[in-house]
Amino acid sequence: MAHQNNSAYLSFVESLNEILSEVNITKLNYS
Repeated sequence: MAHQNNSAYLSFVESLNEILSEVNITKLNYS
């Protein structure tokens, strides 16, 4: 069960990182 929660957390962090990098790219394009 702990491993299942861990992998869910990891995939959440991965998608969060993707969103953040997309936001950073948009900021660079606008600046």
